[in-house]
Order: sequence, then structure tokens, then C-alpha cells
Amino acid sequence: MEKAVGAASLVAMLTACQSYPDQPSGVFSVTGDYQAIADCTYLKLRENGYWRKDDLPSLNKTELVLGTNTVAAGRIDFSASGANATTVSILFPTPIQGRDHYTNQFRPIVESCLGPS
Repeated sequence: MEKAVGAASLVAMLTACQSYPDQPSGVFSVTGDYQAIADCTYLKLRENGYWRKDDLPSLNKTELVLGTNTVAAGRIDFSASGANATTVSILFPTPIQGRDHYTNQFRPIVESCLGPS
């Protein structure tokens, strides 16, 4: 019995390492510096716990990952897409609420980090 529980736990850990999709479930563009927008969004999201911020300056990209170093449930990518332009990609599995669920959840948080127009 203990071996079966241990094996089941191992399978669960290995299959849960990355559960978000390779393709974004939502993409939108905003005006502003990708790093500043990502930093602001991270500060707002980290209050909920389990968010990690990975800066990739040579790629002009910042990733906000929901999860730990070994298990990730989803990701928000901020990429420079031109002068003062940022592309935001939402990579979360599609929930029962529909494909746009996480985009609709995170877009207002991202947009609250934009400077005055």
C-alpha cells in the first residue's frame, strides 16, 4: 500500500511540474515599458502568494510564474514589442469558465499599472 501511495505521489509531482500550455490563452498589447508594467503587476499579485518574477533582460522579457520552483500552474509574460509598447501573454490552462477567464482576470490588474494616457 505504501509503495502504491509513493508511486502515485511521484507521478503526481512529475506530471504537475508545468501544467500551463505552450501557447497563450490570451494576448493583448499595452503602452508602456514592459519592465515597469511587469514590476507593478508583480507587486499587486504577490500579495496573493506563490508568484515568482523572472527577469530575462537579454530577451526583453519578464515572466510572472504562479507556483513554486518545481510546480507551476500558469504564467504571464511581458515582452517589449517596440518603443514604449508591451505585449502581455497569458499562459494558463483553459478552465471551465472559458478560454478568456484568466485574461479577463489579469488584464485589469495589468492595465491598472499603466501610466496616465
